[in-house]
Amino acid sequence: MLLALALAHAGEVQRNTALRIGPGAFFPACELLKAGQQVDTGEASGNWVTARTVTTNGWMPRLALKAPRSGIDYTGLLGAEDAVNVSSVDIAAATKGAFASSYSDRHGVDLDVGKAVDEMVVPPAMVSMLAKGLTPAPAGWLYGRLPRRPFDNSIILSQEAEALLGQAMVAHIAENGFVDDRELVDYVNGVAMLVGARTERYDCAYKVAILDDESVNGFGMPGGYILISKGYLDRIENEAELACVIAHEMAHISLFHGLREFKKRELHRRRDAVFAELDAITGDSSTSAIEADLNRLADTAYLKIIGGRAREDELEADLFGTAYAAAAGYDPRAMIELLQRVGGSAEMDAFRHHPGIGERLKTIQKGISRYKLARKGQKKLPGRFSMMAGHGASSARVPGEEAARP
Repeated sequence: MLLALALAHAGEVQRNTALRIGPGAFFPACELLKAGQQVDTGEASGNWVTARTVTTNGWMPRLALKAPRSGIDYTGLLGAEDAVNVSSVDIAAATKGAFASSYSDRHGVDLDVGKAVDEMVVPPAMVSMLAKGLTPAPAGWLYGRLPRRPFDNSIILSQEAEALLGQAMVAHIAENGFVDDRELVDYVNGVAMLVGARTERYDCAYKVAILDDESVNGFGMPGGYILISKGYLDRIENEAELACVIAHEMAHISLFHGLREFKKRELHRRRDAVFAELDAITGDSSTSAIEADLNRLADTAYLKIIGGRAREDELEADLFGTAYAAAAGYDPRAMIELLQRVGGSAEMDAFRHHPGIGERLKTIQKGISRYKLARKGQKKLPGRFSMMAGHGASSARVPGEEAARP
């Protein structure tokens, strides 16, 4: 896809990213860009700018032109004195299959299950169709609006390694397989793309799979992988509730809650320099060392997801997830209604390890009021959800529905 770049400016890519054929993470990638690579940039569309390399024209995320920030973006600590560092150079362990093989053997899981989720593609036409029914907040509306907990991060992880960890988590949890309904999966992922575009990691191609499971559960995992159970989906009554559920899991991902937990546990610390020294001495690619690091991270993440996240992580995900959905044009009060309807049941798996429903509701209600998250024009879209999720509504097109009032 060729694009005319008006008023092109030379720039340097500050972090690895993908050049895409359109302005959004749901568009296919046409070239992978490496940190330090020179590109010419031009016109902008929201958080995306046109970019041209020697061989390709496309779109890249604005954040790829900015240096990562320590304490928020873990890729910003490449020079940290004390860090777990699984870099793109040392991802040889993954390409050789060492991590996949050992992890599968130890846990009895099939990592190809996770790879299958990674290969899902959201049709851009689906995202465009869903966007027409919403009025998103202006660009920059959410930036700096919410408070952030400090994060003294010492985790450094390449995108490839993060994807491997996420795939390992998917393999653990999806033992019953996925719902095989292409239209439903496309719809859910279309909603996810609209919400994901408002997160800090808007360049992440979030992938949502529906677990073939009647329990009520949702999981947000490294690499942008999200699992929602069929049982949970069956209890959702409108698109805004779906957006809030997905956004809650996205908040765990975009705020690096899993890596925060690993930092707290302080199981292991390494630096690239250590690997380089080992290579020089032994001539080895340090595959076993990288494999060990990935296994420690994966095991920690698994225990964290299965055992329940920390109280502060859940409350932060409630607040930020509600804000993401609100920024995308959904009524944030839908999350309150969902929790009031299904969250009070003790048997609901998704809420078993969470803070009490009363505390969560208070956090969300206070956040909506304090940070003015409710805006005129936000929607719940029960009719569209009913039609798209196959809940028995008429197949007629739902052009628009009554907007929420703040």
